[in-house]
Amino acid sequence: MKDKIANWSELKKMMILGLLVGIVLILLSLIGLFLGQPGWTIGAAIGTAIELLNILLLYKGSEASLDTLKPTLFLACYFGRMTLFIAGALVTVMCQFLWHIPAFTNSVWGLLIGYTPMQAVIIISMAINKKNPINISAKEEK
Repeated sequence: MKDKIANWSELKKMMILGLLVGIVLILLSLIGLFLGQPGWTIGAAIGTAIELLNILLLYKGSEASLDTLKPTLFLACYFGRMTLFIAGALVTVMCQFLWHIPAFTNSVWGLLIGYTPMQAVIIISMAINKKNPINISAKEEK
């Protein structure tokens, strides 16, 4: 099993790690359901989904940029990631404060719970592997 995991790509490892962290966060936010606050769970689920898409865009943007030697592809994916962050925040803020949907009460806090830990996972993983976001998908030479 350990050999099988060692052969996985960096992207696959990061997506699975991100998914595991997201599942734990969603399970923790289920406590809000018992308190009549489903917004925590909704926000955490939205944040987790956006974080997984961000991890994918980080790796694919880096890979495309390295393959074509055009940094504009990395920048396009970066702006796509930032747009996803803003869109997630706008959706939860509008549902909670503008439209006053009762299920979205505290969903902004749940969204922040979904966003924050995965950023730490990415930063720690890149620091351990001594990687830079622009070349995170580069193949290691042996």
